[in-house]
Amino acid sequence: MKKVLSVLLVLAMVFGLAACGGKKNEDTVKAMTYQEYMAAAEEAKVVVEGYLQGYAYSAQYNNVSMFIQDENGAYYAYRADCTAEQAKSLAEGAHVRVTGNKGSFRGEIEVQEHCTFEVLSGTKVYPAADVTASLADNAALQAKMNQKVAVKGLVVENIYDGDGKGASFLYNWDGSGQAGANNDVYFNASSNGKTYNFVVESDEFAEGSDTYKAATALKVGDVIDIEAFMYWYDGPNMHVSKFTTTKASKTAAKSAGTMSYAEYTSAAVDAPVVIEGYVQGITAYNAQYNNFNVYLADEEGSYYAYGVAASQEDYNKITKGALLKIKGFKGAYHDMPEVAQGAAFELLDGYYVAPVVNATDKLGDTEAMKSIIASKVLLKGLTVVASKVQDDPADYPFLYNWNGTGSAGSNSDVYFKVAAADGKEYSIVVESDEQPEGSEVYTAATGLNIGDQIDLTCFIYWYDAPDLHAQSITLLRK
Repeated sequence: MKKVLSVLLVLAMVFGLAACGGKKNEDTVKAMTYQEYMAAAEEAKVVVEGYLQGYAYSAQYNNVSMFIQDENGAYYAYRADCTAEQAKSLAEGAHVRVTGNKGSFRGEIEVQEHCTFEVLSGTKVYPAADVTASLADNAALQAKMNQKVAVKGLVVENIYDGDGKGASFLYNWDGSGQAGANNDVYFNASSNGKTYNFVVESDEFAEGSDTYKAATALKVGDVIDIEAFMYWYDGPNMHVSKFTTTKASKTAAKSAGTMSYAEYTSAAVDAPVVIEGYVQGITAYNAQYNNFNVYLADEEGSYYAYGVAASQEDYNKITKGALLKIKGFKGAYHDMPEVAQGAAFELLDGYYVAPVVNATDKLGDTEAMKSIIASKVLLKGLTVVASKVQDDPADYPFLYNWNGTGSAGSNSDVYFKVAAADGKEYSIVVESDEQPEGSEVYTAATGLNIGDQIDLTCFIYWYDAPDLHAQSITLLRK
């Protein structure tokens, strides 16, 4: 997150060593240890030393911001004075000493603007510290502030602009930018079911750089590894410096004999059907009946298959995004089109995760919701309202089972009601075979209070009307 968003900066990466912002003199001032620097008071004069891991030079303002690291920690020097000629001496790994005043901005600890620096002898480039396991632990991330870090196995998720339109990335945090304007690039990615926000700062990697181009080539569902600098802006605000795509989300041509989405939807009930689709959501394995239910999608539409026959061993091979070929018969249950119980499946090579559809404005329109049946949708700006049990005057934020007959510890479904902005109320369910007790979604649902404001992602199931199966719950405000 930039302090001044209108500044147009250029990133310089030229190797060499020379003094910048002062004459080279390695013996003049002894640098503080990292511990001494962190213990120093706000506005105190500080001298820090380390190796330059990343930097952004501004030709317009004749300054350079630097991420510097040593064996014990890392430092951020904000807008150190530096001319264009002096900037030519900078290179990744350069040994630098910075003199200035300690400050902080929205939690980011830094050496303040107009600090000075000099380049010393020696170079060192540090490997990125893997923080994948610590993504949900802000305290652990804060301990890595300003260091070069790595995160592995992220899945690119939808990010939404100010109008609620989803995309794989945004120019500027709210989508107010555009291609060709050298705006920052923001994207969301998930790890272990939780979604986090990341940014490519255009003053660090300008439009046209490999990093910027990689960010604007992201697709929802891509699995990526990243390297980044652990900046802070009211919380972790990783500045991404490198992308590696380990699995690209894309659809493949359907094999011979497979129906198109239009052919499948127009097929009569009980007609034989053959479909191919990519797994978007799947229930737990039903060991009693040796089957599972699954939501599939391709670029044409979405499908639901009920009671697909499988061994536990074959079921265990299925992952989100995997391509399945399913052969069976067309069914319908309370107006829910499905591949009926007993269908067979084959696991094919392929991987695709479909974008989530923002259906907030369709919520009260039954026909509009039916046109995207079985899709995963976003519903924004909902308010939790009271649920009722027959012959019980009490108001409940949620119920175990639709009629309140369940209980904690029994893996009952969880039902709750929400009101949209127009005041209309809708019922939401967390199906325990999709999100079992103890899962993040189940725990979030049973932690709701009346009046909470939330966003939801749901699959559109159908039971004589839209029957929304919650997949994530984001608490906006209590």
